[in-house]
Amino acid sequence: MKLIPLDELIVGKIYKIDGRNLSYGLYRGEGAFVGIRYKFGSTFIDEELHWDKHQTHGTVESMEETEFSFRLKESEETNNHYEKVLFDYLVDIRDSLCTEED
Repeated sequence: MKLIPLDELIVGKIYKIDGRNLSYGLYRGEGAFVGIRYKFGSTFIDEELHWDKHQTHGTVESMEETEFSFRLKESEETNNHYEKVLFDYLVDIRDSLCTEED
């Protein structure tokens, strides 16, 4: 599979990624992806950094663009609301994409 170069990634798009802890991630810009992670029975939003941007701490490569993207309206952009809406959306997307691959 051909990797997507860092300079071709679109902020707000969800990508299939090859990361240490994430299989799908929302590209936030500046080489950072956020996605849903499980650890010790907890589910939470986690961030991983692209190898090409963060060579010391990078743990992810972008592999494939999905049809999904995420943007809040400016009126909805409070931190608590943003995190809750993003979490719910990423869980729904993850469940949808994982079901398609089965």
